[in-house]
Amino acid sequence: MTQAQLERAVCRATGESRAFIHRMGFSLVEPTPDHSVHYNIYTWDHEAQAWQFNFIASSLFGIRRYLRILYAEGWDRPSILVCSSDYEQPEKRN
Repeated sequence: MTQAQLERAVCRATGESRAFIHRMGFSLVEPTPDHSVHYNIYTWDHEAQAWQFNFIASSLFGIRRYLRILYAEGWDRPSILVCSSDYEQPEKRN
């Protein structure tokens, strides 16, 4: 599968434009043996000056859904960190 074919397939599945999908940087990855990849989503807490854990997503589409919820609730360009669940929680910056 070429990158263009992948992007067109994601466009058909999500209804998003190809330009949007291209900017998101989709790529094919090998599945994990246990199929248990999860993504932790953190948002930056400006008052505490630290990353705050917010959500666990089981897929990239879950991340997308959560980000849409944040924007619908009035978030304006929030600082967001997404990492795999086996990544250690970010530490507070000094």
